[in-house]
Amino acid sequence: FAFGFSTKTITEEALSIMLGGIFLSFSILGTLFMIESFAERLKTIRPKRGTKNLADALSFESAKALWNASSSTKVLLRLVRENPGLRFVFNRLLLDWNSVQKKLREQSKEPENIPELIEKTFKVAKENSRETVGKEDLLIALCDIDPVLQEILREQNLNLKDISKAAGWLRILEEQIKEQKQWWQEKNLRRRGTLARQWTAGFSPTLDQFSSDLTESLKRQGVSRLVGHEKEVQSLERALSRIQANNALLVGEPGSGRRSIVHEMALRSMLGESAPQINYKRVLELDIPALLAQIQDPAQRETYLDRIFQEVIQAGNVILLINDFHNYVSYKMQGKPGAVDISQSIAKYLASPRFPIIALTTFSGLHQDIEQNPGILQLLEKIEVPEISSEETYQMLFQLVFPLERRYRIFIPYQAIRDIVRFSEKYIQAVPFPKKAVDLLEEAVTLLDQTKEKVLLSKHIALLISQKTQIPVGDLETKEKETLLNLEELIHKRIVNQEEAVKEVASALRRARTEIGSRK
Repeated sequence: FAFGFSTKTITEEALSIMLGGIFLSFSILGTLFMIESFAERLKTIRPKRGTKNLADALSFESAKALWNASSSTKVLLRLVRENPGLRFVFNRLLLDWNSVQKKLREQSKEPENIPELIEKTFKVAKENSRETVGKEDLLIALCDIDPVLQEILREQNLNLKDISKAAGWLRILEEQIKEQKQWWQEKNLRRRGTLARQWTAGFSPTLDQFSSDLTESLKRQGVSRLVGHEKEVQSLERALSRIQANNALLVGEPGSGRRSIVHEMALRSMLGESAPQINYKRVLELDIPALLAQIQDPAQRETYLDRIFQEVIQAGNVILLINDFHNYVSYKMQGKPGAVDISQSIAKYLASPRFPIIALTTFSGLHQDIEQNPGILQLLEKIEVPEISSEETYQMLFQLVFPLERRYRIFIPYQAIRDIVRFSEKYIQAVPFPKKAVDLLEEAVTLLDQTKEKVLLSKHIALLISQKTQIPVGDLETKEKETLLNLEELIHKRIVNQEEAVKEVASALRRARTEIGSRK
């Protein structure tokens, strides 16, 4: 249109038609946008405070499913029909929705339990601290009171907690999709980056040579948003925003999420969502092992380090990350491969507000090395990083599922995630969450790829745990069943009499293997 208008190679009539088409397209897009926005607004209307009408607290989807329904069966069929996304929950639980529908319709008499269903639905929403009763709350309540669904869940060894977690997975996924669709939102526009902001920074050739740019990596590859550790991220932001000695020391075991905290802070800084003092700064990880490998002469190393630290100050937009900080600030490290004492080089810069650093260390590194150098320690704000909870680990694994499925062309159901969290928490004690669960998921996916199977099942997780720990896990095999049944006889081959003690020991071993709780 613009070319034809400027060169006058198209007739006025054709230009008028093209212009009309452009305006019509924009009008249609604008109308669709307004309709979608109105529909989303209608679905998310919140009840007025103090309302006594229970219907006001129902979401649009829940109210529509419950309208004039006479049984929980009709509510469930209508709920899933009107909200196809709920099939995600059934699919991830390895439940075929068509088979579930068939069983629901085959029952001789539908239960008349709507009042009980409504009461249970509101209870579920309250337990999850939600003001509005969503479709996921209704689905959980249906699984709790509908007799057909209860029987199906028992057959598949599923319980309400499993339904709740799978429904929570759907809720997280829908929130992410909704956020991505709203491209006009300010935070989504900020993700596209800014123009020429880095041009105002100082030149840092030596620093760039011996460092990796975490901020640039986040721009290219992206990263999942942080799960848990919000308190630690806020503490890190506060430490880096201080007027003096704006340095942080993250203390935690490998795998506890120290780097994830740094990545989240770097992402917020890149998007302008962090504290004003650290927004739009580059996070660079200093590669000291590479420096040690390339420069052998100690005096020359000192010169290079001093130049790097000066460039950090001159750049004015850099936050320096140093991993395994304990390896570089202790006189005991002199002469050890990959370690050096840079205490004197870095000490004179740490007090400068233009030299913010994030140092990573372990608890043993803190006590054995860094605490022996109080001059350095007093310039660092110590932030301890505990492992995340099992509930937070679920959310982290949910984020990893879809990339792994696309890469290996497999299917990862909820049961596999559940057993990864459960078994790793019980049998792997030397490694913290989330690392032990993430590693187990990646190993399980690799095992599945090797066996050419397409669905990751609980048996694969049990096999891996058994191989790692030499502890039998999962379903009992014939030989093991015989051993458990005859434990008293086997023990008596080595112990004479002691009938009561042997009986109690055998019973305890059987309960432990079958994961049945102790008798009350």
